[in-house]
Amino acid sequence: MGGRHGHGGQLSVRARIMLAILLVAAIGMGASAVAVYLVERRSALNEVDSKLLQVVEQLQSIAAGDAMARPPASVDEFLSTAMQRILPEPNESVLGVLNGAPAFVPDAQLPFRIDQDEKFVDLLVTAADSESVVTGTSVRPIGAVRYVIVPVVVTGDPAAGFYVSAYSLDPVLKGATEVLRTSLIVASIALLMIGVVGWFVAGRLLRPIRLLQETADRMTAAQLGERIPVHGNDDVSRLTRTVNALIARLEQAFGAQRRLVDDVSHELRTPITIIRGQLELLDGSRPDRVDAVRAMSLDELDRMSALVSELSVLAESGMRDFVVPAETSVDELLSSLLEKAKSLSSAHVWRIRSDTDAVVALDPTRVAQALLQLAQNAVKYSEPGTTVMLGAETAGAGAQRELRLWVRDQGIGVPADQQELIFGRFHRVESGRGIEGSGLGLSIVSAIAAAHGGRVSVDSEHGIGSTFTIVIPAPTEDDDNNESEDG
Repeated sequence: MGGRHGHGGQLSVRARIMLAILLVAAIGMGASAVAVYLVERRSALNEVDSKLLQVVEQLQSIAAGDAMARPPASVDEFLSTAMQRILPEPNESVLGVLNGAPAFVPDAQLPFRIDQDEKFVDLLVTAADSESVVTGTSVRPIGAVRYVIVPVVVTGDPAAGFYVSAYSLDPVLKGATEVLRTSLIVASIALLMIGVVGWFVAGRLLRPIRLLQETADRMTAAQLGERIPVHGNDDVSRLTRTVNALIARLEQAFGAQRRLVDDVSHELRTPITIIRGQLELLDGSRPDRVDAVRAMSLDELDRMSALVSELSVLAESGMRDFVVPAETSVDELLSSLLEKAKSLSSAHVWRIRSDTDAVVALDPTRVAQALLQLAQNAVKYSEPGTTVMLGAETAGAGAQRELRLWVRDQGIGVPADQQELIFGRFHRVESGRGIEGSGLGLSIVSAIAAAHGGRVSVDSEHGIGSTFTIVIPAPTEDDDNNESEDG
């Protein structure tokens, strides 16, 4: 950006903004200057027309006579008297026309001579009307001329006479022309100042976008830690904050992707190595050995298939439609889970404890998946004959109300130093019991809770048991609690 040309020879955003501003400003200032000029010009022309009308009034006064002189007895006398009594203005020239020919010119020094312009005289004689006053404008060698032709008629005199008064408009319009010239000069200076100031202002306002471009050019999937500096609180600053947040999410997503790839490669390497080693050492002449390798390979492949399925769930957890909330009865959800949980182990005692009959907006399928995963873990880490309890309760009220779903076992417990780590991917507690698993189950539970805007926690004591709790926001104005037990 910054005034440089963009790709393909196109102007930069900064240059296009300035061109648009300058174009609009130029059109506005030009229109204003022309409007002022036209107003001044119209005012000057009205003043000239006013003076021409005064000439007509003076001629009418001469025709009527006054206390100092009697009315003219002939057209010749009328024109002669008019030349003596009516003094021309500095920009005015007059002429008396008698029977179609120039006949009278005042003794005063005139700025230009009408009688010396034959074409102008012919135009005046042609335009003259013996019964009415005629006005008009003509462009002569001396410039534009505004004129009036006044017919002169004297009773008893058959001669045809005209009195002509003409004003040179160039001196009259000089003021309007100067106004136009001054306006254009001022407009040019203003446009230059607008261009200079606007160029720097646009550059400053677009600087975050330029930094965004430069930052994006430097970024790679392995280097997303850089952020764009933010100053102020305008639209561009808010855009910068949004982009920084987007970069942060990308960094988090790429980081999660790298960790996932590393973890998957690590987890899949072991079964692949086992299967490959067994196949390389396989003796086809020993049927018993072939059956053993086949059974072991199928077992490892099943474990890999389960791992891929769990990874697919974790990958989907970042999508918007991972959970589809619906109004769900907590009691009905727990009751339906009881039979499914019993199928995990008939050697354990299963109980339900519900302290709420609330109806909460949640995804029943995903929540059931999370609770069954916790139930499966409880079976793995507790002895047959012990009790596994599924429960629910609500806490808080109004907008702060929460639904708490928990699974409690009487197992070996989770060491205190492991409780913050067990929800990470592929993390397993070293129990020394040889319990197998992908290490993704609790990660899936955590992802489901997070997708509902909630969280998962563990409260455990070594040798006594663990309670895993899923907390889901359940804001409402009503909060009814109910206790029930099912054995």
